[in-house]
Amino acid sequence: MEKLKEKSFYHIYNRGINATNIFLEQSHFYFFLKHYAFYNYLVLKTYSYCLLRNHFHFLVKVRSKQEQKLLFNKYQRRFKTNNNRWHPHGCEYENFKIQSPSRQLAHLFSRYTKNFNKWSQRTGKLFEQPFKRKEVTDKTYLTHLVCYIHRNPIHHGICKDFKSYPYSSFGKILKDTDSVLEKDEVLNWFGGKEQFSLAHQEMKLKITSNLKIE
Repeated sequence: MEKLKEKSFYHIYNRGINATNIFLEQSHFYFFLKHYAFYNYLVLKTYSYCLLRNHFHFLVKVRSKQEQKLLFNKYQRRFKTNNNRWHPHGCEYENFKIQSPSRQLAHLFSRYTKNFNKWSQRTGKLFEQPFKRKEVTDKTYLTHLVCYIHRNPIHHGICKDFKSYPYSSFGKILKDTDSVLEKDEVLNWFGGKEQFSLAHQEMKLKITSNLKIE
């Protein structure tokens, strides 16, 4: 499997083994997102996401070593001042260490599987391995992928209005609140909030062999 390359964009997605459900309750979705941020903020810039019952999608960019170091310095200072404040995995170290995005994602999947098995009284693996990744090299395709990810609940018949779906980044991007999402960068791709919303409404969902995972 191709290694995640520094400064490259990726569509990362995966599902449960045999398409089994990996999120059974509201708390499961939020647990996954919380620990996604904890394990991956230092290594990945996140542009959009959507979690569904049996699979998930993320659009990310791998941070450079310099970006990792800058974030490490920023959050380690916070950690030393008040260790009750949120900080990403790795910032509790005394000295900076380069983090591997593949390893951090593996930490996330392992942590979630351990807890899911406890909640569901099951054993064994939960996710298909290895996780799927597709490098995105066409900058114009990024906006298509953002819309595809946010509209995924419609494709699967989960809801009729993707804007109200609670486990995607669509609404988070439009809110003027702090977030681990690269909201300003995403909105700049579209030309602002109005154009961002309009692009989602006008898009006709096209499922291609590169996007389809089910």
